[in-house]
Amino acid sequence: MIIKSHFSKILLAGCATAALSACGADDVASPGSGGSITINNPTPAPSPTPSPTPTPSTVTAAADCPTVEVALTNSGTITGPTGTYRVCTLPAKIDTDTTLPQIDGLLYELAGRVDVGDDLGATATAGEASVTLTIRPGAILYGKAVSWLAVNRGNKLMAVGEAAKPMILPYRQKMTALDVMIAVGGMTEFADGNKASILRTGEGNKQYSVRLSDLLKRGDVSANVEMRPGDVLIIPQSWF
Repeated sequence: MIIKSHFSKILLAGCATAALSACGADDVASPGSGGSITINNPTPAPSPTPSPTPTPSTVTAAADCPTVEVALTNSGTITGPTGTYRVCTLPAKIDTDTTLPQIDGLLYELAGRVDVGDDLGATATAGEASVTLTIRPGAILYGKAVSWLAVNRGNKLMAVGEAAKPMILPYRQKMTALDVMIAVGGMTEFADGNKASILRTGEGNKQYSVRLSDLLKRGDVSANVEMRPGDVLIIPQSWF
């Protein structure tokens, strides 16, 4: 019994040895060709088709100048970063109440000095009438070379340029630049407030710089200047 048991253990050991030897390097069924093998690599998803890039809209020139109370000259068109505009040149003198409407694709050009009414002096003479130039919100005026609006004495004070709501304001004593800006609703986002200026017609059209951005955005009261009758507050654009 002892001999039989020992023989059985030898047979089992021999079988185990045979099984292991079958796994040697010489018995590898497919040693490979030495190249790279990629296993279960998913096909990459196709890149999404890009949406068409939005084309920025540009301004198209108005067909013609509007018919208003004074004669406007159609001076052709001008093209800038935002599009093409019809140019309507104002006359050298506005001698009657006039309203300039806002029209898409239209600019009102000042070709030098443009007078609003006559100089009526400190007190109006009998029979003399003031002239009011009304600029509707959104209407754009620009100067060619050295140009300005001269609102003569006895007429009105006007805020022009990039005020939020351009309008005509009657003068009152001790009126300041801040009073004017409050009345017109501040400046637009395109205004270059620190390059604003006051054209003082009562002093031979002298021009004074005024820092409206410092006044309105920083509260710098030193920039709050006093206005005078006949003053023209000009607020230029920073983008056109």
